[in-house]
Amino acid sequence: MVRGRGAWCWISQAVSDTNNCTVECLCNIAAAVPEHEALASVLISIWKPLFFNELRTQQQLGYVVSCFMRIRVTHISLVFLVQTERMPEIALKSIDKFFGHAFTHILCVVTERQFREQCEGLARQLEEAPRNLWDAMSRDWLPIEERTFSFDACMRQAAILRACTLQQLRDFVKSKVQPCPRLAVLLRSPKHAWQRSHHDWGDARILTKWDVANFQQSLTSSEGSKLFGKDVATVSASEKAPGRKAEDLQIDEDEECRVQ
Repeated sequence: MVRGRGAWCWISQAVSDTNNCTVECLCNIAAAVPEHEALASVLISIWKPLFFNELRTQQQLGYVVSCFMRIRVTHISLVFLVQTERMPEIALKSIDKFFGHAFTHILCVVTERQFREQCEGLARQLEEAPRNLWDAMSRDWLPIEERTFSFDACMRQAAILRACTLQQLRDFVKSKVQPCPRLAVLLRSPKHAWQRSHHDWGDARILTKWDVANFQQSLTSSEGSKLFGKDVATVSASEKAPGRKAEDLQIDEDEECRVQ
C-alpha cells in the first residue's frame, strides 16, 4: 500500500502457518535508467542496516527483516519485507515510522565520506569478474530477456557511482522517493484472521483476497491474444516447417562459435 497518491492495501490470509504474518511494502520510485539505478542502489545500501537494526534488533519485531531493490524493465522499486508473529498492522506502522527516520538520515546525517565509501564499494562489486558460468550468463542474458540490450549496464553504473554526488542523492530522495506511491501487502495468519488493530489507513484502498479474486475473474483477454490463439489453432500440419535430417545439415566452419 503506498500512502498518499493512489494508495492500495491488500489484506490476505495465510494458509498453513498459524503464527505467521507478513508485510511487504513496495515503493515504486523511478524509471529504470542507469542514473536512477545507481542512486537507488546507494540509497538501499545505506538504509538496509538501519532498517534491520530498527525493526529486528531494537523492536524484535520479526524473524525476517529485509529491504532490497527490485528492477523491472521500466521501473525501480524498493521493497521492505517483515515476517512476524505479531499482527501485520503493527509491522506496517513500524515501517511507516522508519521512513521518516530514513529520510532524515539521508538529508541531514549522512556525510560526504560515508557516501563516497558506499559508492566506491558498489562500483567495485559491479566491476568484479563473474565468479562462475551462471553469473557470466546472467549478465548477458538479462538484457536479452528484458529486450534492453544494455550489455554494458554494469560498467555504466560503476562510472555513474564514481561521478555522482551526495547532493544528487538528496535531490533524488526529495523528487523521486519521498513522493512515490507505496503498495503494502499484508498477509494475515489464521490466528489473527478476524482481528483488526487500530491503524490509520489514510486514503488507502483496502482489498481482501476475495476482492482480488473477483478482479482476476473480471479480466478478459485482449483482441491480440485472441487472434494469436486462433491463428495458432488453425495452423495445419502441412504449413509447419518440414523436418530436417542430421545428414542434411551443413556447418560453415568459418562461422563456428568459439567459447573463450
